[in-house]
Amino acid sequence: MIEEKNKFEISKGRPWPLGVSLIDGGINVAAAAERSSRLSLVLIDDESGERFEIPFDETGAVGSVHSLFISGVDIDKYSYVLKNGRHEYVDPYAVWASGTENWGHHEPKGRFAASEFDWEGDSSPRIPFSDSCFYLLHVRGFTMHRSSGVKNPGTFEGLTEKLGYLQDLGITAIELLPVYDFNEVMKPHPAMNTQKPVEGAFENPHKRRINYWGFTSGQYFFPKNAYSAIGDGPLSFKRLVHELHKRGMEAVVDFYFETTDFEFIQSVLRYWVINYRVDGFRVLGNGLPFKPIVTDPYLTETKLIFDSLGDEFYREDFHAPNRNVLLLNNSFQQDNRRFLKGDADLLPSFARHLFENPKKHGYLNFLTSYNGFTMCDLVSYERKHNEANGENNADGTDYNFSWNCGQEGMSRKKSINRLRMQQMKNAFSFLFFSQGVPEILAGDEFCNSQKGNNNAYCQDNPISWLNWDDLKKNGEMHGFLKQLIQFRKKHPVLHSVSQKRFTDYLSCGFPDVSYHGEQAWAPKFDEYMRHIGVMYKGFYEKLPNGRADQDLFLIFNMHWQPHSFSLPKSEKNREWVEIMNTEEGFIKERALESDTIEVKQRSVSVLYAKKIPLKVKDGKSRESDTV
Repeated sequence: MIEEKNKFEISKGRPWPLGVSLIDGGINVAAAAERSSRLSLVLIDDESGERFEIPFDETGAVGSVHSLFISGVDIDKYSYVLKNGRHEYVDPYAVWASGTENWGHHEPKGRFAASEFDWEGDSSPRIPFSDSCFYLLHVRGFTMHRSSGVKNPGTFEGLTEKLGYLQDLGITAIELLPVYDFNEVMKPHPAMNTQKPVEGAFENPHKRRINYWGFTSGQYFFPKNAYSAIGDGPLSFKRLVHELHKRGMEAVVDFYFETTDFEFIQSVLRYWVINYRVDGFRVLGNGLPFKPIVTDPYLTETKLIFDSLGDEFYREDFHAPNRNVLLLNNSFQQDNRRFLKGDADLLPSFARHLFENPKKHGYLNFLTSYNGFTMCDLVSYERKHNEANGENNADGTDYNFSWNCGQEGMSRKKSINRLRMQQMKNAFSFLFFSQGVPEILAGDEFCNSQKGNNNAYCQDNPISWLNWDDLKKNGEMHGFLKQLIQFRKKHPVLHSVSQKRFTDYLSCGFPDVSYHGEQAWAPKFDEYMRHIGVMYKGFYEKLPNGRADQDLFLIFNMHWQPHSFSLPKSEKNREWVEIMNTEEGFIKERALESDTIEVKQRSVSVLYAKKIPLKVKDGKSRESDTV
């Protein structure tokens, strides 16, 4: 029962900003509601449960915004909700809430203020796109498995414990699936069957499904308390971001908006930049106010990721204040998956994707994501296996562009497992030898599998949780990817700031990049072609020491037969040496016996032009190169 008492001093409030503001020794509350409705603020004593209803004075409304000012409230003792007629709801502008501390239990009540935090002069690393390497993860699933070895599994704190691992791998930014306070409890699906629960699955006492991903509406102004080991999402998340920044890494968060209210969306994004110091957003939803987001002066230094860009973005008269927009490159994923498995007529698309780097925006390149196969499953399954979702395997896409290498699912055959390992290395080579920003799906670096489930949105269990035992089991893949990331970072020709031109614009005798077929300088893009060479001229990019980068020659052969390539001539006193192929991984410099190289079937090879040592009188070499 709600009691109405004159326990608090109430006066006229300020209609802006919406939500709760702590000012002048009291609380200002502003909320929007139709004039015809009866809007009230309900204060709840957290200890006794006693409730106090305070009506808004409609005569002081500005438009549909009502406001009031309260004195004498202990903000640590009370929570609050808004009441419109008989309907109670949480203030959409609430900066924190209680009642959401436990995963699977979501009954939020607004809090008046979040915990204070000392940022200690924290600032964003502001890493340019050309130097970025993204890593997509789910906060809960990243450390929830018992093999993670963290003190607080499934939380911001657990993720913080793993930042050293990510930094060592070479990651510069983590992209987090929704961490705002969404309601994870869903109603049963009509097609849900009576199958046995997955081992280790979250036990929901209400027998309702879990929205594991979180792409739904929610309380947008604060991080999820259930992801906090201390039940304080705002404080735990701030600590995570602060630790990321100290390590020179960035935090990017996903937001899904069901509303198209520009003012609300703008307020949310601004709040997270100002109060949580995030470095970027992936913004999803229908009818998003694209132009106002991109041109918002508060977001000009913030990375903004969109699944698509409005037509207005490409108009000549539209100028974004900064090159801070990334387009999720869905065609990169689809075309390169098909090229990887050897489909015909994909070579032109593959070659184009290698150099996509437009002037107005960047591309976020990926081959795997949360909604689809993992990298391991991409080379292990040709069909989705979503039976555990309880929808009779009808959910999830049927267009995976995958190849199981000869056997559906896990295999004990060494030949199949070797081929799968090589195909995964090929895929990562596509990703890190392309000019766009590469993004890895968490766990792909150690062959994480979801057992063929390509739509694990409701799987809060070992299907979606990373099994860190796989890191030991598949150390070869982890080591290869770590070297690949380091190699990309070391060679600016692989991640240029601007678009490649394919011309000799510096008059050095070579174009910045060039395509090659089995005969040097003679590429073929016929429908049946599945192999090509690419030469990067190092003269066009500078290393940190001011010297020119090295000449690189990359050969991609996704044909099921080997092919020999004649090597293009480099500068005088240089010879091509092989330093990597996806059959062996990174190797010691291997000199070639002729001016040709045979590239194995379904493999990628990398060579660089090494200086031929000049002999001096003592017989020692005077110059040497390192890669």
